[in-house]
Amino acid sequence: MTPEQVAADFSAHVMTLPKRMRRATIDDRMKPGTTRQENAKLRDTRRRIKLPEQENEVLHRAAAYLSQANLPGIRFHPLVKELAAGRIPVTVTCQVLKLTTQPHYRRLGHPVTNTVLKEAHRANASFDAHRDNPEFGYRFPTDEARGAGAAMTGPTP
Repeated sequence: MTPEQVAADFSAHVMTLPKRMRRATIDDRMKPGTTRQENAKLRDTRRRIKLPEQENEVLHRAAAYLSQANLPGIRFHPLVKELAAGRIPVTVTCQVLKLTTQPHYRRLGHPVTNTVLKEAHRANASFDAHRDNPEFGYRFPTDEARGAGAAMTGPTP
C-alpha cells in the first residue's frame, strides 16, 4: 500500500502520517523525546508556576498604584487595563484585588458613563448660551436651567 492509500483510508492528509508515526515511536520509547504524557505534565506545571508569579506581579503593581493614588474614590480600572496589556489576565487581577470583572468589561464597552455624558452636554449648553448672550453673565443660563429642572451646579449662595 502506498502512503496516499493509507492516508485516504484514515481520512488524513499524506503529510500527517510521518508525524503520527514519529509521535508513536516517541510515545513507545523507541526514540528519544518527550511523550504526550510528559508534555501534558510540563504544560500543567508551567501553568501552576505562572499563576503565582502573575498574582505576585499584581500585588506589587497594586501596591505601587495605591501609593501614588489619592485614596478617596480609588478606581482600579487603569491598573487592571495596564496589567492586561502586560499579559496578565483580567480574571487573575480581579481575583487578587477581590474585584468583579463585570465593571471592568462594562467600562471598556462604555468608557464614559451616561451621567458624565449628560453633565458634559449640560455644561456645553450653558457655555453656548453664555457665548451667545454674554450680557446676561454666567448665572442667568444656570438659573434658567435650574428652573427648568436641569440643575447644572449645586445651589448658588
